[in-house]
Amino acid sequence: MNPRIVSALFLLSSMAALSSCGGGTTQPTPVPTPAPTPNFPVIVAAGDISCDSATPQLPCKSKETSDLILTERALHPALVVLPLGDLQYESGTLAEFRKNYHATWGRVNEYAHPVTGNHEYETRGATGYFEYFASVGVAVGARNEGWYSYPIGDWRFIALNSNCGPLGGCTSGSAQYRWLQAELLQNKQKCTVAYMHHPFLSSGQNGSTPELLPIMRLLYENNVDIVLAGHDHLYERFNPITPDQVADPAKGLRLFTVGTGGRDLYEFSKILPNSAKRYNESYGVLRITMKDLAYDWSFVNIAGIVVDSGSGVCF
Repeated sequence: MNPRIVSALFLLSSMAALSSCGGGTTQPTPVPTPAPTPNFPVIVAAGDISCDSATPQLPCKSKETSDLILTERALHPALVVLPLGDLQYESGTLAEFRKNYHATWGRVNEYAHPVTGNHEYETRGATGYFEYFASVGVAVGARNEGWYSYPIGDWRFIALNSNCGPLGGCTSGSAQYRWLQAELLQNKQKCTVAYMHHPFLSSGQNGSTPELLPIMRLLYENNVDIVLAGHDHLYERFNPITPDQVADPAKGLRLFTVGTGGRDLYEFSKILPNSAKRYNESYGVLRITMKDLAYDWSFVNIAGIVVDSGSGVCF
């Protein structure tokens, strides 16, 4: 055999022997790059928010609840803020919106998609509400309507006006019902949230809103996942339920009342069936992390304590 070939083979066998005895250099095992954590959008919601100048004796914690939203904004750039009506007491005038609401929740107007409450209609036609949000560039629907919808990712958001009286009713023949029916028929998003001011069901002192039954049936029949409201100044969550108040874990509506935005707090009156969690000890916001065909929720009070939490799936 060629002496050079013999020499090369000897060298290779020697290197292998050294490596097997720990004298060689081993290559490190590659560390796989971790998959990026999805930046899921986060909903922050509450209603019944800002006091007016004539009631300085009230707690008025709208600054503290808006601070919670700013904290969420720092953690989650994809933020959706849902002010759930009765945003400015007592009458929702433009002057009070500019003086009080603007200084607190107005700091997150860039992310806000509000609905109107009954106190806004203490000013004829809720003109203070519509004029304020028009002045800061926030879309809130047509002035004689107040309902609208929009997509964010795979989620659809439907903002409703639950002030049935000023609208001429919330029956199946009403303008809002017909609009909602068409909206739901063409909805292609995987998950759907509807929100309004008045709760369909509530164990609080204001109680339930049976006038909303036709709308709730429409939401249920079209697989809406979550329904948010305010009006009663407390936090309440219902287990998934049908419009006829029958438990339906498979495809029921998950109802939240979040009237803890800052004005004052109410007592619970009559505890309704399927009411799963109730809290009225402090102010706070509901936080919902929007996932693919699922969501996580938590109610956080102004001390930063998580009072209620859980998960759900979209239908």
